[in-house]
Amino acid sequence: MLRFAFSTARRQRLTACTGVVVLALVVPPAFGATPVTTQIAKVTKLAKKADKNATTALKLAKTASTAATAAGAAGAAGAKGDTGPAGPTGPAGATGATGATGATGPAGATGPAGAKGDKGDTGSQGPVGPQGPSGSSKAYAVADGNGVADIADPLGTSFVARVTKILPDAGSYVVNGKAAFESLAGNNTVTCELVRVGAGPRTVLDSSETYFAGGSLPATASYTAAVTVVANDSIALECKDDATFAATVTRAHLTILPVGSIE
Repeated sequence: MLRFAFSTARRQRLTACTGVVVLALVVPPAFGATPVTTQIAKVTKLAKKADKNATTALKLAKTASTAATAAGAAGAAGAKGDTGPAGPTGPAGATGATGATGATGPAGATGPAGAKGDKGDTGSQGPVGPQGPSGSSKAYAVADGNGVADIADPLGTSFVARVTKILPDAGSYVVNGKAAFESLAGNNTVTCELVRVGAGPRTVLDSSETYFAGGSLPATASYTAAVTVVANDSIALECKDDATFAATVTRAHLTILPVGSIE
């Protein structure tokens, strides 16, 4: 309605201005008066200004009308309607992509042993292995004494060889020895050593100490060693007594076997 009112007023102003223009064109100007064209220009300018003012008033009226509409109070919400019936079940969706593999779980308990399988076929014979090194073809042995005390051959207080064996070949050997002793008088201690004797220093391989009280029974001692020698080294069993002429060695012997290596 506001727009209609402003449009009507604008038409009325334009009609009046048009009438003034027509009147000015019909009535001639008096002598010395303002020319008609000048008057028409002024009238046109006034008409345009009036039209502009009308347009501005119309815009202000529209703004006020919009604000009044927006500022109106909202009405109360209506009552909630009844829930409608459930619709039919939709079709199944497409299968999704396979997810990533999960972390490895802990190992389970060991299961019971399975039944014993059937015996397999006998395998074919393997190739013949290389020939091994030749075994020992000889042993070295030496002995002295018949097991009877010889009072004419007592031990002194310095080491003396009772049995000795020279090894002509360099190499590795296993040595076993044994000695038997008998006291001749009083208390005394017999010491024996299994030794290697050669170009270098004397080397003790094994040893024993045997104590005799007056009237003791005969005694024995055993010796064993593994040794590497150079050619013509000797293996000997040497004995001594801590008292002069108090004991004697009734028997002594050595058995020496060559071996490939000592591990």
